[in-house]
Amino acid sequence: AIITEVLLLANGFTTGSVLAPKLTKLYQLAAIQLSQQLHYDFGLRAIKAVIALAGDYLRNDRCAEDSSKQQVEMEALLLSLQNCNQPRLITEDAQVMKILLHDMFSINQDNLNQHTKVLEHYLEEAIKSEHLQVCKFQLEKCLQLYSTTLVRHGVMALGPTGGGKSTAFHLL
Repeated sequence: AIITEVLLLANGFTTGSVLAPKLTKLYQLAAIQLSQQLHYDFGLRAIKAVIALAGDYLRNDRCAEDSSKQQVEMEALLLSLQNCNQPRLITEDAQVMKILLHDMFSINQDNLNQHTKVLEHYLEEAIKSEHLQVCKFQLEKCLQLYSTTLVRHGVMALGPTGGGKSTAFHLL
């Protein structure tokens, strides 16, 4: 928790002492409660990536401006957690992670999705321009792919034939 707190403070968080134990505990619980997958990483490297992205969100003001400093920092961290973890979780684990996030941070996660509305609008236009049918699942996968590209240098899409991998890359 001390390393996490230092990383938070180094990335501009003033409430690092409050958020660090929550973040550390969240990743400990995720490692225990989520299924064991080869591509899951809940160690220090993952925590560092989440904090770095959250720091970027703080610096770029991607959170609500009418909130308190502590609320803004918590929203930035939650948005980062969502963007770093959701794309690589299997469906069953995504629900468990959502519950863990709600339990640890007690914040409405639906408010965090407001920043994606503009991108979602443009994706819908791109889908229609390609003469494809707008599908909520495909939109979600495109948004997850976009979020992943913000965090990772290289991205690999895995899945069955006809699952929409190439379409997601093309639409973005």
